[in-house]
Amino acid sequence: MLARIAHELFWLGRNLSRAEHTARMLDGVFQADVQARSEEAAMTLGWGSLLAIMGAETDAEGAPHRDQVLRSLTLDADNPASVIACIARGREGARTVRDVISQEMWESINTTNLGMHDGDLSERLRVGPYSVYQYVKERSALFWGLTRRTMLRDEAYSFLQAGGRLESADMMLRMLRVSLAVGGRGARRRPRAQPAAGRRRLSGVPPRGSRPAERGAGRPLPAVRAGVP
Repeated sequence: MLARIAHELFWLGRNLSRAEHTARMLDGVFQADVQARSEEAAMTLGWGSLLAIMGAETDAEGAPHRDQVLRSLTLDADNPASVIACIARGREGARTVRDVISQEMWESINTTNLGMHDGDLSERLRVGPYSVYQYVKERSALFWGLTRRTMLRDEAYSFLQAGGRLESADMMLRMLRVSLAVGGRGARRRPRAQPAAGRRRLSGVPPRGSRPAERGAGRPLPAVRAGVP
């Protein structure tokens, strides 16, 4: 297999996995914020935590606003960690390797990309973020299901799977590093804990953490990068 093809397949898997996990993370924190419960928990994630998980810079003078984080990590095409940017890169990668993946896989990701640009996405996000993130999660499940059903079990399949699984592991480690450090020695106590429902939404998802000042120790997490050689 050509190194270029392997590279595109690897980052196709990473970009689609990143889009799914970011959508799950945003949906989980949004639902927890709406429920607004004050209960104790071992993990806490807030809007500033999401930016830190993705390695984004935050304003040290105050906590980021919910709408600011939602738009930045969902709609900002210039942000390589945003959902829409990950899906767009994944679509371009899939176009490059159309002769390697199945027709059904290509149609799935191309339709997903078109759906993200169909209509006023910012209005959809403002009215009901849940519907946007549910769409991303369902389309991601469809793509990976088609991958298992229609793609040959060869080197191309292995590189695609490796990219997706590595991204999942990276996101989960980022989320744990941020969320668990909040409750560590010397860290500031959060006023609100993550509800159990919110934690369930995040399970199996690779998220990324809290503001550097709230992590207590350790270096800031590196920013999420787009797939480049």
